[in-house]
Amino acid sequence: MIKNCTYCFRHMPIHFHFHGWLGSVFFLLVIISFSGCKNGSDEVAQNEVYTTTKDLYPHKTKIKEAIGFGVTYHKNYKLLQIYQHYEKESDTITYLLKPRDLPVPEGKENLPVINTPIKKLVALSSSHFGLIAQFDAYHTLTAISTKDYVWDEKILAGIASGEIQEVGEGGSMNLEKVVDLNPDVVMVIGFPGSKNKTYQTLSEFGIPVLLNAEWQEPTLTARAEWLKIIAILMDQEEKGEKDFDHIVSEYNKMVKLTENISNMPSVICGLPFKGTWYVPGGNSYLGNSLKEAGADYFWKDDTATGGIPMDFEMVYNKGLEADIWINPGVARSKEDLLAKDNRFADLKPFKTGAIYNNNKRQEGATGNDYYASGVVQPHIILADLIKIIQPELLPDHELYFFKRFE
Repeated sequence: MIKNCTYCFRHMPIHFHFHGWLGSVFFLLVIISFSGCKNGSDEVAQNEVYTTTKDLYPHKTKIKEAIGFGVTYHKNYKLLQIYQHYEKESDTITYLLKPRDLPVPEGKENLPVINTPIKKLVALSSSHFGLIAQFDAYHTLTAISTKDYVWDEKILAGIASGEIQEVGEGGSMNLEKVVDLNPDVVMVIGFPGSKNKTYQTLSEFGIPVLLNAEWQEPTLTARAEWLKIIAILMDQEEKGEKDFDHIVSEYNKMVKLTENISNMPSVICGLPFKGTWYVPGGNSYLGNSLKEAGADYFWKDDTATGGIPMDFEMVYNKGLEADIWINPGVARSKEDLLAKDNRFADLKPFKTGAIYNNNKRQEGATGNDYYASGVVQPHIILADLIKIIQPELLPDHELYFFKRFE
């Protein structure tokens, strides 16, 4: 048994020569012996990893605010859980994350497996782009749904060069292309219990589909904590912890600015669709951030974490007296609003010009950066809202994500 193949090969006498077919056969046998020796060493190394007391994850992620995911660590693998919000016990999906070269631990064979650190990622939502940028993980991005959702210049450049593919979305997704790309994971919008045939098909091909529901978090900082998902996938937990703590620190600086205010302008949000006006729930990330920015949000006492469907007339009546109108759908101007419904001209913010949308970092048909980098920059979103609602508190701040209607 050759104990040190590399040593034997490197120290073979230089004057040793092979002649004829016998020499060739001998050389081939030597190579095979080396290969067998290497595979045997690898197998022993793998077994040692699973039997040793060494902890492969000295830096562990701790979830501090997010309610939509969790992670547990073992010495040589980790389990990532995605929760149905507020029902952690009743609806959870668990993923096994392990080093790429190690086998699946005994008893975990039925879990979707993600090899880490990931090398090939398919990301199907613009909110995922902000997470990728936070870790400068562009080299892992193999495909997206469509460039129509992209603001990030590096991703657009990757699409132009062909390094990043467009695979479509939903029922029109090019499954064959995704399977051919053989990604380590496909990140999608969703949560446990979501039924999607496309995602089920990918799973049947052995491609793990990672559900991401950051938009349902109740606060901007809880939403930002989903950056730790990428940290976990990239085995960069230490960076994830430091980055998140810095974001929260900057966010809290903004919150303190509005602690002692007395004048709180009233705010309405959204735009009606087919007669129904959806407004952010009082416990949604936007509802909570409006309160933190010093607004008197009409639905601040509502406990919903998502959108609340309202009759047009109910929100319209609030708008007659509201001081500010924020995020009026896809509208970019007063003309856009009047084209949808001329009754908007009656609203107080329309008359005063206090209408703001989050599309400053959006040009033409490109994606809106508010939904991308905004995920990991909640402190800037809050600074913008304070500038809009309590402008005297941030006199030198220039709006970054939001802009006022002309």
